[in-house]
Amino acid sequence: MKKKGLFTALVMIVLILSACSFATTKKESTKKTPSIAVTIQVTQNEGKEKLETKKVQAKKGTTLYQMLQDNFKIADDKGMITSINGVSQDEKAGRYWFIEINGKFATKGAKETKPKNGDKVSFDLHEAN
Repeated sequence: MKKKGLFTALVMIVLILSACSFATTKKESTKKTPSIAVTIQVTQNEGKEKLETKKVQAKKGTTLYQMLQDNFKIADDKGMITSINGVSQDEKAGRYWFIEINGKFATKGAKETKPKNGDKVSFDLHEAN
């Protein structure tokens, strides 16, 4: 009987010690996706009329198009922005949305552009010259 009790106690001690060692070796490995902050300004008439400015947070690698979708009410035609917050382009008048990043006209569309942290993006509705 003593042997059975000793064996049971020994098994319990081994189980308790092994459970404790598993709890202390397990590490939480949650990698955070880097985020960026981008200022998006919506204007008209080559910046003369400011409609809205937002500082948005997004995951690194997010496209400008996705940032617009997440923070503004937009409409598009095959990826080209046609309306932001109810202000629409006017093809007959030759007024379209133009994108500037840090003061320079964008060379790609909103779906292909991935802003960097600290970028200042402007969407301006004006006549194409």
